[in-house]
Amino acid sequence: MAFDPGALAPGDVVLVAGGATTLPGKLLDALIRWSTGSPFTHAALAIGGGEIIEGVGTVQVNAASKYARIGYAFSVKATDAQRESAVAQARRRLGRPYGARELLLDAARFDLHWIPRWARPLRYTTCSGLVAACYAAAGVALTYAPWPAPGDLGNSPALVGPRPWEGVRTA
Repeated sequence: MAFDPGALAPGDVVLVAGGATTLPGKLLDALIRWSTGSPFTHAALAIGGGEIIEGVGTVQVNAASKYARIGYAFSVKATDAQRESAVAQARRRLGRPYGARELLLDAARFDLHWIPRWARPLRYTTCSGLVAACYAAAGVALTYAPWPAPGDLGNSPALVGPRPWEGVRTA
């Protein structure tokens, strides 16, 4: 589970399994786990130098070390040019607000089994939507989910890395 933030290559995907420290954050983590059936509650894109770009309030750059103990690092089956393009796409989105409406669409998809049709494209993204959109713009489909949750990325065959459920044996 633990990863070395300094070993993240630009374009690597970090998926986080819980770890919120505030009550609202813990509640959101629990709701995401419950809704998606996945341990992953957050996603970010590595940009190199031990930093990530993530959607938390706004799209921003943060130290990857904040998730080193509770996150999973994945490389992406993509060319170097596609990874660089995904990082450039993420940089272009710096400062954009988090997509609260898109988070509600995630809830509609998972909890109500309803996929609404919108007359206009979504303007903002959630954390996992940011990662998926940046790779989609680079020509790599990480998932075909309309508004991807972290669990959708965790199940992506385009990501290479450990899954929490791998190696678990049941009687």
